[in-house]
Amino acid sequence: MDNKGFDNHELDVVVDAARDLDDFDEKRGTDLNKVKWLFYKNLIVIGFGWIFLFTAFQSISNLQSSLNPDDGLGTISLSAIYVSLILGAIFLPSIIIKRLGVKYTIIASQLTYLLYVAANLYPRHYTLIPAAIVLGLGAANLWTAKCKMLTDMGAHYAELSGQKAEPIVNRYFGIFFAMFQSSNIWGNIISSTILKPEVADNDTFVADLSKCGFNDCPGSASASIKKPQMSTVIKSLSFSLSFKFHN
Repeated sequence: MDNKGFDNHELDVVVDAARDLDDFDEKRGTDLNKVKWLFYKNLIVIGFGWIFLFTAFQSISNLQSSLNPDDGLGTISLSAIYVSLILGAIFLPSIIIKRLGVKYTIIASQLTYLLYVAANLYPRHYTLIPAAIVLGLGAANLWTAKCKMLTDMGAHYAELSGQKAEPIVNRYFGIFFAMFQSSNIWGNIISSTILKPEVADNDTFVADLSKCGFNDCPGSASASIKKPQMSTVIKSLSFSLSFKFHN
C-alpha cells in the first residue's frame, strides 16, 4: 500500500481510530450481554412471582367446592371471579396501565389475590363474593400488564441486538409459562398434604370400592364428602397467605 501523502502523525490517527472502533465493538458486545442477562433476571423474577402467587391461588380455588360448600358459595365465588375478569379485561387494562404503569399495575393487581384468600378465613356471601369480583378485575389488569412487560422486554432486546423480535418474545413467553404452570403442581401438593385425613392407630379404614368413582351417586349409600375442619382450613389458608406475602 502506498503511504505517500501521509505523514507519521496522520498514520497514528488512523491506527488509533481503528483501535477505538475495535474497543467500541467489544464494549458494545459486553453491554449487550449485560442487557441480555438483566432481561433474563427480570424474567425469572416475574416467573417466581407468578409461581408464589398462583401456588396460593390455585390451591384455594381448586378446593372451593369443599371449603365453602354451603349454598354453593365456593363455586359462586369462582364464577364471580371469571365473569368480572371477562368484563374487566374489556375496559380496565388500558386505563389502569396508562395511569399506574406496568410495574405498579402488577403489584396492585396481585394484592387483589391476597384479599380473596383472606376472605376465605371468614367465608360469607358478603365477604367472599365482593372479594372474588375485585380479584377478577385485578386479574384482568395483571395478565395484560404481564404480557406487555414481556413483549416490551423482547422487543427492546431485539432492537439492541439487531435480531427479530418475534422469536425472542416467544422465548420469553415460553420460559414464563413453563414456570407459571408449575404452580399447579406445588399448589396441589400442599393442599393434598394439608387435607390428607389422619387415621389413628386404633382406627380401621375399610374402602368400599363399589361406591367409588362413577358409582358414587348422590342419594345412595355412598359416603358423603365432609367439609374440612376449621383448623385444617386455617392451616391451608395460612400457607396460601404466606406464599403471597413472599411474592
